[in-house]
Amino acid sequence: NQSPTHSGAPTSFDTPLRPAAKLVGKADTYVVRHGGEEIFRLEALKWRDGRQGAVSVTYDAPWGVDDIFSLATDAAMARGVCMDLEIVSAKLQHFKRFPIVARMHQELIPNGIGFFGHGHEHIPHDWYGYEQAYESFRTNFVLMREWGLQPKVYAYPAWAGREARLQTANRQAGFIAARGGIRRPAARAEYYICPGDVREPDRWYYLPSVIMGSQDGTDIPHHDALVPLLDETLKAGAWIILTYHSIGNPEGWGFYPLPEF
Repeated sequence: NQSPTHSGAPTSFDTPLRPAAKLVGKADTYVVRHGGEEIFRLEALKWRDGRQGAVSVTYDAPWGVDDIFSLATDAAMARGVCMDLEIVSAKLQHFKRFPIVARMHQELIPNGIGFFGHGHEHIPHDWYGYEQAYESFRTNFVLMREWGLQPKVYAYPAWAGREARLQTANRQAGFIAARGGIRRPAARAEYYICPGDVREPDRWYYLPSVIMGSQDGTDIPHHDALVPLLDETLKAGAWIILTYHSIGNPEGWGFYPLPEF
């Protein structure tokens, strides 16, 4: 609230400027009033563009190491589907792999492919205390940022992030949320994040995810097994996270057929 005088020196006003209208928020509805009269109101939509639900497609695979890992990203890009890829930062520091970062900027980012942190080393962080976990998470975050990969969310290797100390370390490292995974059939009701009128997850730093692929007989091996989960997500007005591994790669962990994807 300052204005320059003819001499160029700032002059402070005794009375601060006040807004002509007042914004009052209640739940997810916001009302603008002036002189006690409602001017207009707006409602914050739960999902973008007023959609019925939300799905996150995540791919836990070392893109760029072999052409086989491009099959899934090519399929997603061809259909305009957004997908996020893992970044294990120590692996990309190897001089033979560092050119992969430039390829990501050229081939993936312009086509809706994003990235999530997956540790500086690919190890179960349940082995670590707070300080060691923080160092791994922070190194992963900082390197992703230096590489221009815009780190926001993390995924625990082996879904090992259930301990409070690890979730705290992940938040302190800079990530805004972190993904776990569910392999217990009895817990599948947890797949559906923010159902109904719920607007915020119970735990931002251990979000549940559906583990796709055929591994140990406990996951989702094909599309017909996934359809009921997607239908329930829509019915509940919820958000669901899908975790894929070896799409089109029969030799890899958690194989999922490319045509099914």
